[in-house]
Amino acid sequence: MATISEYQKDIFEVTIHSEGLSDQSFAEFLIQLEELYQTRKNIILVVDATKALHLPTPYRQRMGNWMAQNKSLIRDSCVFQIYVVHSPLVRFVLQGIFLIQKPPVSFKTMSHKGDARKLAVEIMESLQGVPLDHHM
Repeated sequence: MATISEYQKDIFEVTIHSEGLSDQSFAEFLIQLEELYQTRKNIILVVDATKALHLPTPYRQRMGNWMAQNKSLIRDSCVFQIYVVHSPLVRFVLQGIFLIQKPPVSFKTMSHKGDARKLAVEIMESLQGVPLDHHM
C-alpha cells in the first residue's frame, strides 16, 4: 500500500508500506500519483520507503515502467525527488538502478525522513521566485 500526502505547500510525501500491498492498491496509487503530477507544478516529492521492508519485484518493475512512460509528465511537474531508505545497501542498489535508468528529475537518497523533509524545505525556499525550465 502507498499513500500520498502534502507535507507542506508543494512538498508531497509518498509513503510506501509493504503490508497491505495488492495489485489493486498499487494501481490506485499509480493513478493518484499521475493525478498529482497532472494537477500540480513545481513540486518536490519525498518518497519514504522505510516501511517497505520488501517490495516485490513485479511492483518495482511496474513503478519503473510507469516512470519511464510518464517521464515528461514527471519532468514538467516535479523539481526534485528525495528517496528515504534506512538500509545503506538498499540505498546503494537504488543509486545503481538510477545510474542505469536515470530519473526524469534531480534526486537524492537519504537515510532519515526528518533530514529529507529539511532538505525539501530548503530546496523549495531556494526556488522561490525562480522560473523553472526542465527542458534546458
